[in-house]
Amino acid sequence: MKYMNEKGEHIPATKERFFQGNLIFASKHCFNLLAHSRRDDLISLSYLLLYLVDGDLAFLTKEGDSEADVPDDKQFNHAEFQRIKALKNKMTPKTLCESPEALTFLPFLEEVFSYEFDQAPNYDKLRNMLVKCLKAEGKSYDNIYDWNEEYELSKPQQPPQLRLNL
Repeated sequence: MKYMNEKGEHIPATKERFFQGNLIFASKHCFNLLAHSRRDDLISLSYLLLYLVDGDLAFLTKEGDSEADVPDDKQFNHAEFQRIKALKNKMTPKTLCESPEALTFLPFLEEVFSYEFDQAPNYDKLRNMLVKCLKAEGKSYDNIYDWNEEYELSKPQQPPQLRLNL
């Protein structure tokens, strides 16, 4: 485990020399050049879940920006880095959950954002929180994914549709 040293102790919190991560999914701690920990991985997961639910994150575009105004990913934009860093540093779990669908993740985000650098996450609690989010959306936790054989078997079989081009 990269978070533990050879003695089985959590690595110490250190400063990094440069930013390592993705501008969208890196935690505010990574933007502040603090060493990564399990907490930061969970914060990244939180951003990903919110992005999948809403298709956007509050810190991605400034009000009034169009898609054309967003900097090209191929070129590092220091001003964009500073803007996202400032927003991530002041955002709370509540401000990240902009839509009603995202609000179902609020307890999960509050738990994740409360962790300290060297704190061991309670993965069972977090997993149960995510299952509650699924249930709140009327979904079930069935362990059937579209890449599994069971997915094809679980889909209702419909007869082929006849299309007439008149």
